[in-house]
Amino acid sequence: MKKFTFVFVLFLCLVFVFPLLAFNNYENTIPPEILKQFDSAIISGEKPKIITITQPMIWSLRNQPNQGGDVYNFDLDLSKISSVQMEIIKDWISNGAKIFLWGVSEVEKYLPLFKQDNMSFSYNGGEGQLTSHVVNTDVKDLQFDKTNWGWGNIDILPINSELIVTNSRGTLAGRIPYGRGSIYFATTSNHWHLGKDRDRWTLNFYQWMLGGRIPGATNTAVGAGISSSSLYQQIEPQDRILLKNGDVISGKLLTEKFTLRTSYASIDFESKLIESIILEGSGQNIEMIVLKTGDKLSGIISPEIIKIKLQGEQEAAIEKDKIKEIVIQ
Repeated sequence: MKKFTFVFVLFLCLVFVFPLLAFNNYENTIPPEILKQFDSAIISGEKPKIITITQPMIWSLRNQPNQGGDVYNFDLDLSKISSVQMEIIKDWISNGAKIFLWGVSEVEKYLPLFKQDNMSFSYNGGEGQLTSHVVNTDVKDLQFDKTNWGWGNIDILPINSELIVTNSRGTLAGRIPYGRGSIYFATTSNHWHLGKDRDRWTLNFYQWMLGGRIPGATNTAVGAGISSSSLYQQIEPQDRILLKNGDVISGKLLTEKFTLRTSYASIDFESKLIESIILEGSGQNIEMIVLKTGDKLSGIISPEIIKIKLQGEQEAAIEKDKIKEIVIQ
């Protein structure tokens, strides 16, 4: 009986543990000079730290929004989630949480909960096309499931959605902004293990999701040597302007200074010292500056026109009265 138990345990290790270890042998497919540029915690599997939100945890999101994760996913029976709980989840994400949905089943189950106006869904999405996104660096061969699910028509996704893998009917991998938070998703499924470049793409995706720099393309020329001078690709964090109509505009904030006028003083703040500016808060007519130090100051904020540079170098000037919140990275 003991021999049988030992053999059975050994079998479980072979079936479940060894494949996981093999999956982390990135050195088999990624050049050493590229691999060393990734976060070592990502290579080892320590990151991203994923915390799964269950139904009993929802109430605690109100007073403890940071549950200790780099990113979060869900284990919920949606038929048992009340409307109040759903609103708590949405508000939690809007205030900065990162949601990570990996796999077609998770995307199908949870992403529709955050559907925004004019967004559509499509099934039997078909094979995807890689965009020029930095996550696709050094990647040519990925095998998303041929019956994958597509999220939204490309032309009506929220402003500043990042499309990584798309097809004619939707998006198979990318990031969708949700208030100050984000939903990262990849509809990987049954054919994923067949993709020759899945290791590099996975590391790229994780590093990007955690705000890190993506290594540049590998030098494949024989005899050319290896240079480390230009291997990194920097992903610049983007500022966001949340409009009162629900739109989100992202880019580089060009307004370098804000003035807060109170009953006792008029104070100037450089944008680099500010975390967020709240111009419409929870039914109260209070304008507020939240500093990176955590200090919060209320009063009347100027200027009346806020300028931001969009992707593609286009500049936009937005009236303050149309803005709900400004998030500065």
